[in-house]
Amino acid sequence: MPSPTDNLTVYVTGACPYTCPECNQAEYRASHADYFMPLDEIDELIERTRALGHCWRRVLWAGGEPLLWPHLEEGTVRLKESGVAAEVHLITAGPDPVRLDAAFELFDKVRVSLHPTNRAHVEEIRRRRPDVPINDVPHRPLPRRFDLSTIPAPACWAAALALVDRRVYWCSNCWPIMRRFGLEEAAYPELSRSIDDDFLDHFRRLGPCRHEHLICSACVANPNYWARASKDMEQPT
Repeated sequence: MPSPTDNLTVYVTGACPYTCPECNQAEYRASHADYFMPLDEIDELIERTRALGHCWRRVLWAGGEPLLWPHLEEGTVRLKESGVAAEVHLITAGPDPVRLDAAFELFDKVRVSLHPTNRAHVEEIRRRRPDVPINDVPHRPLPRRFDLSTIPAPACWAAALALVDRRVYWCSNCWPIMRRFGLEEAAYPELSRSIDDDFLDHFRRLGPCRHEHLICSACVANPNYWARASKDMEQPT
């Protein structure tokens, strides 16, 4: 089983040209619309990773829309040259064709998300680059409440640590779920640590995620949520 500390998702900006109501990072977009991670925070990530004697298997730039991050190229080069990440990946809706074409040469892997508002240009990307992974799974409404009958989840695509506001979270969807339901970090100390702490030791002690925490019961990455959601929940379309 992969280690819980193999991979890291870094939220580099909340800016996005789209306002998809089903976006699972809606809370981050709303609260960080004007945030663009400065390069000194990339340097801090590199220094902390080195200090902890670690190397990430994969670091993923996420958002918001990472193509709007002014430091995309420089931040990526710094991370790759630092040697603290074996691979650097990008997930994007692809709104900037010129920058996207450059990203294919810069990143180890680029994944494009397809949703109704960007379908036309994603189809153009598919035509020009048929080998590019396209995430065309239909977007679904965000979970409206916790449903403990859905845990443990049988699988999870969000199983990577996440860096938000100099704090490291247990999974990629942890921060938005906590904000959506008003969960305070102090009440759930197992779910996050400051980047200044030995967060790797903390999450290693927790062991592999078994997808059975409270937040897993209100996560779009939990297949059980869609299979066994209560009737009063908003159903996927």
